[in-house]
Amino acid sequence: MPQCDLEDNAAVAGWISAGGCCAVDVALPVHVGALARLQLGRAYRIADDHAKAQAACSDFVSLWKDADSDVPVLMEARKESATLKD
Repeated sequence: MPQCDLEDNAAVAGWISAGGCCAVDVALPVHVGALARLQLGRAYRIADDHAKAQAACSDFVSLWKDADSDVPVLMEARKESATLKD
């Protein structure tokens, strides 16, 4: 994935997480920003930037710390985060 695409995605993930609004003024659910972080982490992993991938996955897990522990996407993210720590 080209570096500019990753930077653009990082900016969007940060914007969504911060509660940014858009020209259409669509209210996005809070979980969308967290999921954007997870997808960003996956993109960084594909680009072989494991430090940024770990940080993004950790952000997601931290944002979802109060979620039910058996939510499939959270379980996957925890596994991915643990794999990146190794």
